[in-house]
Order: sequence, then C-alpha cells, then structure tokens
Amino acid sequence: MNHPTIEQIQASMFTPIGENTTTPSEQLAHFTNRVEEVSTFERILKIAHDQPIPLLMFYGVGGAGKSWMLKRLRQQTQIPTAYLDLDPRIGDQSWGKDSSRALAEIRRQFGSSIQCPRFDLAYAWLRYHEGRTDEPLFQGSGLLGNTWELIVEAGSAAADDIPGASIVTWVVNKVASPVKDWLSDFGVQDWLASKLGQEDFLTLKSELPSGIYPQLTKRLLEDLQKNLPENDGCNVKAVVFLDTIESLREDRSSLEKLDSAQGWLRDLYHPESGLLLVMGGRDSLQWGRVNPAFDHSTYLVQKMVSGLSKTDAVQFLENCDITDPAIQNAILAVSLDTETHSTGSANKSDGYHAYSLGLCADTCHNLLKRSETIDPESFDMSSTDTHALAVRFLRSMGGDGTYAEWLKTLSLTPRFDEPSARERFSKNAGAEQDAAWKALTSYSFFRETQQSGWFTLHARMREALAEIQQHDNPTLWQSHHVQWHEYWLGLSNNSIDSMASKAWYHTWCTEPNNADAQWKNLAEKTREELRMEDHLTLLDWWTPCEFDTSSGDEVSRDQHARALVSLGKELLHASLGDRAANIQRAIECYEAALRVRTEQAFPQDWAIIQNNLAIAYRNIPGGDRAANIQRAIECYEAALRVYTKQAFPREHKVVLNGLESARKLLK
Repeated sequence: MNHPTIEQIQASMFTPIGENTTTPSEQLAHFTNRVEEVSTFERILKIAHDQPIPLLMFYGVGGAGKSWMLKRLRQQTQIPTAYLDLDPRIGDQSWGKDSSRALAEIRRQFGSSIQCPRFDLAYAWLRYHEGRTDEPLFQGSGLLGNTWELIVEAGSAAADDIPGASIVTWVVNKVASPVKDWLSDFGVQDWLASKLGQEDFLTLKSELPSGIYPQLTKRLLEDLQKNLPENDGCNVKAVVFLDTIESLREDRSSLEKLDSAQGWLRDLYHPESGLLLVMGGRDSLQWGRVNPAFDHSTYLVQKMVSGLSKTDAVQFLENCDITDPAIQNAILAVSLDTETHSTGSANKSDGYHAYSLGLCADTCHNLLKRSETIDPESFDMSSTDTHALAVRFLRSMGGDGTYAEWLKTLSLTPRFDEPSARERFSKNAGAEQDAAWKALTSYSFFRETQQSGWFTLHARMREALAEIQQHDNPTLWQSHHVQWHEYWLGLSNNSIDSMASKAWYHTWCTEPNNADAQWKNLAEKTREELRMEDHLTLLDWWTPCEFDTSSGDEVSRDQHARALVSLGKELLHASLGDRAANIQRAIECYEAALRVRTEQAFPQDWAIIQNNLAIAYRNIPGGDRAANIQRAIECYEAALRVYTKQAFPREHKVVLNGLESARKLLK
C-alpha cells in the first residue's frame, strides 16, 4: 500500500495562505526544568525553513503545572510571542465567545513592528459596521487608533467619493497627518496602492459583519506569513501560546460540539504561516476527526504533562527553602499525581502536582514566618483531597481568622483588583492592610489576569475555598456575596457596564431565578430599543457562571436549565458578533437544557426548545446546509409530538409552517 507523502498531505489538507506582560509569580521563578517538554519545544523552534511547522499540544490534568510551563517557555523565547489564557477568569470574557477578539489580542501583543494591513483594515471595518466604538485598540494610543480614524472617514463617505484607483491619494487628502504617516509605517499604503488592496478596501466597506468574521483568521495568517521577521533560516518566526483551551465550550455533551468550539483554533494553524501554536489544556486534541492531517505527527505533536518528576519536585521544594527530608516526603505524598495514572497513561512513573507543591510551600512559609514548627504529619491527607489541603493552608495563616476569612471572601468573586481586595480586608488603610496584600501576591495560587490590574485565584483554590465556606457557614457565604454585590454596584455607572456585570454575578450565585429574570429584562429592553451593542455585552455576563444540568439538586438543575433557555433565546436574537458562533452557542444551551426539560417531565417546555432548536439549525450560516436543514426538520417533527392540532392548535400551526418551509429548502 502506498502512503501519501508529507507534501501530498499538506497540499490536500492546507490551502496556501494567500503588550503588557504579567510579572512572573514565585512559582515561575522557582520553575524546575521539564526537560522533555522544553526539548520538544526547542526542537520545533529550530525546524528548517522548508519544513512544515507542527502544532504543539501539552495536555494533562489540572494542577500539573502546564500554565507555569507555557509562561516559562514564553519567557525564554527570543522571537515575537503572544500569550492568551482562554479561561475567562484569567483572560478576557469575550475571547472564548468571540474569536475575533482573540485574534485582535494576538495582533496587539505582536505590536506595531509587525505589519498586518489586511487584518487591521478588516477588523476595523468589522467593528465599524457593528457600530462598536468602545474598542480599546481604537482609542487613545491604541495600536489601531489611526486605522479606526481612516475607517470612520471612509465609512461616512459616499461610495462614489472614494476613487477605487487612487485610494491612497484620497486618504492623503482627507485624513489628518498622523494617519498619513501611519499608512507607510503599518504597511497599509503599500496594500492600498495595489489593485487587490484597493478592491479589498472597497469590498470591506460594503461587506456585512457576517461576511467579515470568517475572513479574519486567514487575513492574520497572510499578514504574518509575509511580514514576520526572518529567524536564522528557521521556519518558526513567532509563537502564540494558548492556555486552558478546554474552557471554550459550554456544553461537553458531544464530540461534535467540541469540534465546533475549537474550530477557530484549527483555522489559526497553518504549517507554512511561520507561526508556531503551542496549546495547553486538559485533554489531548482529536482533530483528526475533522482534518486527517492532524493524525500525522508532522502537523500535530502532543505531549502529556503529568506531575513534576520526583527530582524536579524535590528541587522545587529546595528552591522554596524547604530542605528537611521528613517535611519533603510528607509534601510529596500529599502532592502525588494519582489522576494521570487513572487516565491509563503509559507513563507510570510517579509525578507530583505543581499546584499542591506550591500550596504546601505556601503553608510552610506561613508557619516559618511565625517561627512555628512544621509537623510533617499535618500533611497526612489524601493527594486527591484539595479541600483538606486548602483547610491546612488556612490554618497556617494563624491569627484570629481574619486573613483566612478574607481569602475565602476573595474566592467568591471571579476577578478583583487591588482596591477591592484591600477594601474587603478592612475599611481602614494602613500597615496591616499593606501586609495582607503583599502576602496575597506572594502565594502560589494568586494569579494576574490578562486584564491589567485585575487578579484571581487558581481555579482549584478558588473552588475549594468557596465550597468550604458554603458548606461550613452558608449564611456567611451568602452575606459575603451580598457584600460583593453592593461593592461592585456602588462602582457601576449604568445598568450594563462591567461593574454591573460583576454585581449581577453575585445575585446569580445566591438567587439564580432573580438573576435570570433581571438579565432577561435587560436583554429584552436592549433589543426593543435596538441597542444591540449593549445586547451583545449582556451575552458575556454569563461567562463566569457555571451551568450544571447533572447536579443531584433538582432545584439547581431547574434553575440552570431555565437560564440556559434564556441565554439561548437571546443568542438567536443577537444581530452583532459572529452570527455562526452565536447560533452554535444557542444550540449548545438548548441541548444542555433538554437534559432537564425532558419530554416526559416538561412536555410543553421540551416542545418550545425543540422549535427553537429548529430555528437555530435553519439559520446557521455556512457549514453543511443540507445536514442543518435536516436536523431542523427533525426538531420540528419532535415538537409536533406535543403540539398536536387538537391540544395546541395555534402552536401546531406555527411549528407546522416552519416544518413545511424547511422541507421546501431541501428540494
């Protein structure tokens, strides 16, 4: 049997491509070398210019240290890099829901020295057509401020006012001097001076947002392939690190949903772009289902990241000044990575969780600061009991419990800044407040988000502290949520700004039905008043909320199902944003809700959702149109099982009309 060559695979599967950094944490400073992982990364960096670049995926259970490793790799990389953590608590709420923002952030981090005229113009035109003027990239000293000025001038001009053959001349005559200088520096002048560039500019001017969204990734890759600086004969000229990719989808019920959610990541990969994608996540990639090229190691290299080796774990503890063998052995026992073993990995050597090692080191430091003896037996607990480990750390904080309660309070809000954290510690500024903040920033579980000045806690620590508080003292847990709600609301300037969103989140945690009703009223009002930019903003309010339709709590399941239906409805109504992505999210919401709203238990609710699903499938732009229409027909037919002509004549007629219309689309 003749197997295809690499060249044949690449030709058939890949069409030719036509900042502020965070301060390294203590754990990053104490990083112990992952020899095999680092070696793989460095080998790919040196791939010759005539060889395809593979995608590099590091996967493994949470707490193994993947994020530390990616940040360390970035820190040591000499060529241009960008880093995005797709976890909404670390990154930005919209990156996982709107891939255009993720692409724009990558472009921002690469900076002005790398010209991206095709992407810059398309992104600016996209936001202009959506009426979105609040883009940070366009404001003040934002990277694309001059791009925006050009687009605003061109957007307000009549079509006949812009001569296709001399756009550059028109720009020079119409816009301010800084923009004229920028034309050359950013490569826009050369692009607009070409026939393709002129046609592209005028096409973008008349294009609908739904037509621009699918172009953005290819445009960015085209720009990078052409304009990234050479790298000593190596094919890799820049690196993008993408962390926590498992956070992209809301519904994990099927492989199809996973493939859809990760589609823009696949599109961002091309073996000839000059761009190396390095990803981190919980699960290995199964992209061969969508593109068989990813079954070949030439295009996808995957490495499981289990816990640190014993040598590296001991070195880490010694770097943290923990040298007593008895204490080291106790910490190693509680930090053993048993989860990787349970996955059936072929790598059966002992590994140790970086998260647990760091938390144990923090515990020891707290005790040593107060000159207390560290008892190795105090770490005698199961390595899978993250709650017990968190409780042990809280005890190490000592005192009257003020510091421990403060930390538990911080765990309840998705993100906080320094003023809010200080205010939650005490109303009075002073030395004690300063000491508390300084201690917090030194802990291994403290995380800087990619939104400058905002912070969060490691997901495992945050979940453990929140659950401990809710279990031990639910009244105090609720009181802290109310206090956070009042604090954020006091900083809000209007009903839908970011502070209002933060306040609303705490209502969701304590009163889900009220939060759902409040959000529905806001969403419906913005739609009725045609404030669609505000409507799009409201869709992101749900990002930090966790939906659980498999909970043993029947009341909670019902509340979450109701909220999922509300979100799905508004996603279908959204006129801004990536239409295809919004509809796909709506489908995920409805299908998750159906796990609670079953035909047997809630027949009318079930039928309504089936009808909404049919509408969603009918309206998905692109993709397999026939398959989507067939799926819509199936949903309409399912709804009619409940909406019979005798029992529900009006609903029966509406659904039947939809069904007949869908059937005609297949003819």
